[in-house]
Amino acid sequence: MKLKKLNIPLVRDTIDFKDIKKLIKWLKTNPKLTKGEKTIEFEKKWSNYLGIKYSVFVNSGSSANLAMIYALVLSNRLKNNKIVVPALSWVTTVSPIINFNLEPILCDSEKDYLSLDINHLEEIFKEHNPAVLMLVHPLGFPNDMNTIIKLCDEYDVLLIEDSCETIGTTYNNKLMGTFGLLSSFSFYFGHHMSVSPDTPIPYLDENNNFNLDNIENIYNKYNNDINKIQIMTFDRNNYNISYKKPNAILKHKFNNKKIYKLKLSNGREVDITEDHSVFTYDRFDFNIIEKQGLNIKVGDYVVVPSKTPRPKLKKELNFLEYCKTINDKFFVINYNYNDLTNIKFKWNSKENKQKFNWKKRNVLPLEYQKNETVDLKIAVKNTPRNKYLPIKINIDINFCRLIGYFLAEGSYKKSGIVLSFNINETEYISDVQKIIFDVFGLSTRLVMNEKNNSCNVCVDSETLLIFFRDFLDIKTGAINKQIPKIIFESNDDCIGSFLYGYFAGDGTSMDKRISVTSISKKMINEVSYLFNMLGINGSLVVSNPSKEKCFIKDKKVKKKNIQYKFIVSNIILNKDGDIQYTKNFLNKKLTFPIERYSKRNKSNVTYKCNDYIKLFNTEFSLNDKLNKFIKNNLNVLKVKNIEIINTNYEYVYDFSVPNTENFVGGWQPICLHNSTIEGGMICTDDEELYKIILSIRSHGWDRDLPKDEQNRLRKKYNINDFHALYTFYYPGFNLRSTDLQAFIGISQIDKLDNIGKKRERNLKLYDKYIKNDYWKIKIIPNSFISNFAYPIIHPNMLNIYEDLKNNGVETRPLICGSISKQPFWYDRYGDIEMPFADEIYKNGLYLPNNPTLTKKEIIKICELVNKYTSNLKK
Repeated sequence: MKLKKLNIPLVRDTIDFKDIKKLIKWLKTNPKLTKGEKTIEFEKKWSNYLGIKYSVFVNSGSSANLAMIYALVLSNRLKNNKIVVPALSWVTTVSPIINFNLEPILCDSEKDYLSLDINHLEEIFKEHNPAVLMLVHPLGFPNDMNTIIKLCDEYDVLLIEDSCETIGTTYNNKLMGTFGLLSSFSFYFGHHMSVSPDTPIPYLDENNNFNLDNIENIYNKYNNDINKIQIMTFDRNNYNISYKKPNAILKHKFNNKKIYKLKLSNGREVDITEDHSVFTYDRFDFNIIEKQGLNIKVGDYVVVPSKTPRPKLKKELNFLEYCKTINDKFFVINYNYNDLTNIKFKWNSKENKQKFNWKKRNVLPLEYQKNETVDLKIAVKNTPRNKYLPIKINIDINFCRLIGYFLAEGSYKKSGIVLSFNINETEYISDVQKIIFDVFGLSTRLVMNEKNNSCNVCVDSETLLIFFRDFLDIKTGAINKQIPKIIFESNDDCIGSFLYGYFAGDGTSMDKRISVTSISKKMINEVSYLFNMLGINGSLVVSNPSKEKCFIKDKKVKKKNIQYKFIVSNIILNKDGDIQYTKNFLNKKLTFPIERYSKRNKSNVTYKCNDYIKLFNTEFSLNDKLNKFIKNNLNVLKVKNIEIINTNYEYVYDFSVPNTENFVGGWQPICLHNSTIEGGMICTDDEELYKIILSIRSHGWDRDLPKDEQNRLRKKYNINDFHALYTFYYPGFNLRSTDLQAFIGISQIDKLDNIGKKRERNLKLYDKYIKNDYWKIKIIPNSFISNFAYPIIHPNMLNIYEDLKNNGVETRPLICGSISKQPFWYDRYGDIEMPFADEIYKNGLYLPNNPTLTKKEIIKICELVNKYTSNLKK
């Protein structure tokens, strides 16, 4: 059966229009566009990441190789003009050697690891006594560095590394690019912004269940298997909000950046780093614009979901499936008697007598139940038959309302549950009793306490206790409360009925305004998200902790907890799930601020959306962008307050989401933004080489050099300050990067570890699922491999390539095979035999390994490849 076309490129570009707009905003500050302060800052941060002294940022990895070779020539470090290069390499690894009239000597590759053939390398060292080994780590696979360093020391050969494909790879816990005298790198970072570790994020887990948890907990739970979850995001083209799988959860060192707490007009808030963006709304042309935390001002309008999407709705709960996980506690009644006859015990055993008793009493341990019956019921051991629960519970308005009542007024006792009401709340009391009987078939008893005017509705059932406490995971105690997942996965009527039950106990109602108060911010936030799923947006109010810090009780000063209140105006809750809206609520649903220039008084006038429609819809057609806001559940809220907060965060976090690069989170939902550009770096601990490279990067003048080196050169050649501006000490190049590149890349280094982990995970998946009987890459011991791509070598290479291409999977020749087979080489030096490199040239290709790949995609790629590699005769 033909697989569905995959459309998997080798890389997925993370530069999009949003990133370009950020650059445009930065450019408006009139920065220096060539190498400037951003480049210097980037170089320092890269040096710290790598653990070396000096880094020089250039425009590409190829330029980095050119500068490395040229610096060695200018420094007179070469004992001769011979430089060893792997036959399995890249044109710009070899071309600088040729261009500077040096002699390249090719070394073959080793079959198992794609690294240098050590035996061939030592033969070359003995025969040619070369000056330099230009080492390449192909596709991110490291060489045998211990042996290579030993040989270089023994034969007095300088080691330099082309590490352009090896960022993040380690050998014996040491990063590649730190073994040689010089090393080169090629980048391609993604712009990152971060939120605080306690930022709430709505997401769907591996079972498609709704969750609302802080981003740090999500990272700790799912970082190694990000494909299990989906997070809420919105499409910038059509403004739709949906759930999508993220590429990664990113964890960054906090590094003492400023943290801004943004508070919006209805109490929504989020804590973000200074370089994290939120989406703001342009009141003149209705555009969505990203703004970094440090640029947001009071009065800006932030984009928020007016209605968040619902996970897949559930109609019933299967209590039986949960009980099977702890089946030694449970018995079933009304079971299928075939289950009993299938039980095999030894003749005359005690168990046979037990089987007779089970049949007589019509009760069976859950472990022996195989076939479900319509009226199958379940309970813990030694439970009377009239207290068994049905195995399946319908998720309807009555069940959800009971959950609401229990969350507000419920507690657990040793063998059951209790709901406590005021003695006069007879409507709620009778409602609870009726629901418990209708849903679970259980009777209740009332315990009155006239002294404190209370009435407890008691249900004596250990099984129901387990159902509420363990199966639904409902916690009691004000600080521990949280809404069960199942409520978020029920329909609108069920949510409305749940809210009615919950507000009946913990809420208040006055003048068509309802509110609920709790010391648990998490609980109040869950209530706000639940209302948001209904398209209802209320206000979050926090009591002033400085005014309500403590109170006196029993002559002792007691701390008073901060109170969180959620308020919704102009609605009335109904126990059947219907929510009645007042006229005022409907009028306030659309509150987009719109600026229109008034010719009469030559000033800007702000209108609310409804006013705009009434006043101007006859003159102008409503803007398409504004229409998209209205139709696709987005709204805007004004920034009411911004404060810089003190924290002790060690890390901050964010998500990378394919194509959209945004996610929803915060205390009440807020749309948050998340996001490379090429360049190269030369790294060294050698100060002399560092200074030469600084100069030849920029024409050969002294402007980038340290002051002492400038003075030394000017004194040596008797150059005055005027002529120094155009004095060239070396015949250099213009290899400079720009601050445009550094601006994007400067905060991306923290992202590398996560990208490396994703690539290593993909490598292990390829290694697991590829069935290549002809050849398969081996992993060199004591290494962590941030793999650039996965290699395939097989005589059926062209068939594999065609099949992958037809199925939308992009591939490339394995590096460029053997350099000796390239026209530029054999025109100069003739065709040279390189047995394994020639084999790679003939039969090698590589598969995509970008960090966005999913396990499912990798398995499908492997299925295509295995059609040709698992049997050589195919």
